[in-house]
Amino acid sequence: MASEIISPLTGKPGVKKTDSITGKDIIQLYRHQLGIDVSRFFTTTPVVDIYECNETGYRFYYPPNVISDGKFYEELQKKGEADNTGYYRTNQFDHEYVLSLIKPGEKVLDIGSGGGGFLKALLPTSKNITGIELNNYTADLCRKEGLEIFDELIEVHAQKRPAYYDVVCSFQVLEHVYDVKNFIENAIKALKPGGRLILSVPNNDPYFLRHSKYETLNLPPHHMGLWNKEVFQNLPKLFSIVLKDVIYSGSYRWLIDAYYRAKRWAGVKTFIHHHSLGEKIRMGLLLPFSSVLSIRDKMWGKLNGGQICVYFEKK
Repeated sequence: MASEIISPLTGKPGVKKTDSITGKDIIQLYRHQLGIDVSRFFTTTPVVDIYECNETGYRFYYPPNVISDGKFYEELQKKGEADNTGYYRTNQFDHEYVLSLIKPGEKVLDIGSGGGGFLKALLPTSKNITGIELNNYTADLCRKEGLEIFDELIEVHAQKRPAYYDVVCSFQVLEHVYDVKNFIENAIKALKPGGRLILSVPNNDPYFLRHSKYETLNLPPHHMGLWNKEVFQNLPKLFSIVLKDVIYSGSYRWLIDAYYRAKRWAGVKTFIHHHSLGEKIRMGLLLPFSSVLSIRDKMWGKLNGGQICVYFEKK
């Protein structure tokens, strides 16, 4: 089976199966944690496998038919509005980092611009800013605020504006895409020679917060790929880019790492507020041992933040 599967990053065979998650588990996690029904994505897919690209180490969920649709994102957005938590990100570490790199007057493209938070923050620096956003409702709101927003794929946009931008960035979008090779190729196509490509994604080393395999929004249908530093370091082998910098969203506490490590050891899938008494007892027995390892890893600088941002230059 693996010999027939194409790596979404290389476009070639050469992958191996590393893990799997049942559709039943995913459905229950979304229902319990978010109150969202995702069962329609798994009617013909009882098990979602995780494959790893042999050439790059990129891991992806398979099959691709479990990817999200417009209704799913509409539900997430409405839930965020109801909870006053929002869905689109603003004033994040990666936004601040990229703002520090952009020079006055440079042409900037933000792929997946959401509510336009990054573009609005960029206005004092440059007026030559453009966004791509496939959520028509959100895109229309941004246009009413005077932002140039296209509701089209990067593949279409790059055909219209090849070698046009000084900076192309995409914040927390790439993990939602299955055909990542096509996405990256066209993001690079839209850049001038020497232009900068900046991408940020959840840091999966190997999973979110290292041990959280069952992190709901890191699973299909929301996410389709698992990125980390090592995968990004391999991208210059495939694309005409040079890696210039890698940063993380700080680091996290050893106690959080110890909790998720104990949860993984105990085989617990439920959210923290839904642990059964038996699950709590198993995790409690394991926590002293996981704490020792987590304190050690904290001292060794291994507890990198839950988000990673990378900066490339086009050759």
